[in-house]
Amino acid sequence: MSYGGSSNCTATSKTGYNFSGFSGDCSGTSCSLTNVTANKTVTANFTAITYPINATANPSLGGSVNCSVNPVTYGGSSNCTATPKTGYNFTGFSGDCSGTSCRLTNITATKTVTANFTALFSTFRLTVTKTGNGTISSNPNGINCGSDCTENFASGKTVTLIAQPDTGATFVSWSGCSAVAANPLQCTLKMSKAQTVTATFATIPTPTGGNLTVKTVGNGNVTSNPAGISCGTGTNCTASFSSDTAVMLTALPATGETFRHWNGCTAAISNPNQCRVTPSSGKSVTATFSMDTTPVADVRVMAIAINPATPAAKGNFKRMYRNQPLK
Repeated sequence: MSYGGSSNCTATSKTGYNFSGFSGDCSGTSCSLTNVTANKTVTANFTAITYPINATANPSLGGSVNCSVNPVTYGGSSNCTATPKTGYNFTGFSGDCSGTSCRLTNITATKTVTANFTALFSTFRLTVTKTGNGTISSNPNGINCGSDCTENFASGKTVTLIAQPDTGATFVSWSGCSAVAANPLQCTLKMSKAQTVTATFATIPTPTGGNLTVKTVGNGNVTSNPAGISCGTGTNCTASFSSDTAVMLTALPATGETFRHWNGCTAAISNPNQCRVTPSSGKSVTATFSMDTTPVADVRVMAIAINPATPAAKGNFKRMYRNQPLK
């Protein structure tokens, strides 16, 4: 081209390729060179067209299908092979292949290949084992383990297992099936082969603590909060409480009796007929009642005066309480 001239460059794709754009002294999908005063370099870029092979297994539980090249460039080739799972036979291809072998050549469009399988057995056996105390049932019916822990289910059937822990036990986990997120006591599995599922239960730990024993001396009754102790006639004088439970005992004297004191726990300041105790192994509390109904009161001496203040040896003096003689 002459100095200062112009030129338009065009790109033409061959079959099986797409033009993707210019590079060098041009860019994009068009190239117009103007006022050319030096050598120019223009590159037209192309990409090969590829086509996918949509390969599927029928049924999906029956096996798998794999194609050696996927996707395939324009005019290329690919071999597809089918592999049955345990309990199934491969019966042949359908779609863009037929028979028991599949070789695709000169591929210029998307291809579809289906590998077909049939079950060797119409049913498969499900076996349930369990660890710990609980039962397993199934939907559809068949498993009640407990006693009936095996059952045959139709090939391809979805089975739901339900765990029910015994009293004093809790369900821990499943093995061999998929737990239901909304209800972990259930799990599901599809019967594509003989399968074994294990359900694990665990014993709920007994709360630590111990027995609390109450004894009474005299005539009266002792009750507890929380309930458990109702002691006065020799019955219900021992109960079990957890270690984190504070038990309030209340003494109820019989008619004509007076409650005297507690042994084994500290009386409440606001109500001496009550005391609070935290149970431990072998803890014992005694409540004492008495028929002596004479009022008993504490006396606080506020002041003592001696007259004379300095008595003579072997002399007499008066004891005074708040300036009154004590008799």
